Amino acid sequence: MRCTEGARRLLAYGIGLGATAVVLSPLLSGAADSFPLSTYPMFARPRGQPILYALVATARDGSERRVPAALVASGEVLQTKVLIQRSVENGPLAMQALCEATAAKVAAMAGGDTPSFVDVVRRRYDPIGYFTTGPTPIEQERLFRCPVPGVFTPGSKAPR
Repeated sequence: MRCTEGARRLLAYGIGLGATAVVLSPLLSGAADSFPLSTYPMFARPRGQPILYALVATARDGSERRVPAALVASGEVLQTKVLIQRSVENGPLAMQALCEATAAKVAAMAGGDTPSFVDVVRRRYDPIGYFTTGPTPIEQERLFRCPVPGVFTPGSKAPR
């Protein structure tokens, strides 16, 4: 059985127009987000000002350096983020355990410019400002502080 040239063209046009109609159909459905065309509403709506938890190494003069993820948990930043957040959610004992373990690693890795403290902090950011003016938090609160072993002077108190 042989198809004529006209029948093959008709089939090709039908498949082409049908595929186009399927791809464009979400536009006509009124759906907020649908495959294969997506408006990515998770990025299209304001999400407020996120609160993030972090571990920072603090020197006596108050200068801060972010503790690398590898010193907190692993090189995977999202795993480290979850670990820090869970320790905050589980309270002071969990924060103390994480803080002290991290402070010991900071002491071993820091060399000559070892910071004095490791702080668990809660920071709130403006997402647009984060990328336009820099990663300066709008608001910051220290939740827990522990001394870095070998640097902290016995007899003085580390605020918690």
